[in-house]
Amino acid sequence: AAGALIAGQRYAISTLAGGGAATIVNGAAAWLVFRPYNAAAGASLTGRFYTAELLRLVLAATVFLFAVRWIDSLSIAAMLGAYLLIQLLTGTLMSLVNNLPTR
Repeated sequence: AAGALIAGQRYAISTLAGGGAATIVNGAAAWLVFRPYNAAAGASLTGRFYTAELLRLVLAATVFLFAVRWIDSLSIAAMLGAYLLIQLLTGTLMSLVNNLPTR
């Protein structure tokens, strides 16, 4: 959001809304999937993944609707761009971390 401030306050707020939505959605999904569980019950873990994906869709739609409704000068492109960037960076960074050499 700080980088978008160069383009103007409208884009900074929109970027903050998109990045905030991605953070909320990813955090809720991670909490749901990675809380303690019984490893012997594999179906339970699979159900958590599907539930987390459904939760992500519902939360993202809800946050976007709130942003569209209450932020007057919202840039939809900046908001969705920031959301997409966070989603892509999360997977990319995880693949880079997993490929680091071990000692």
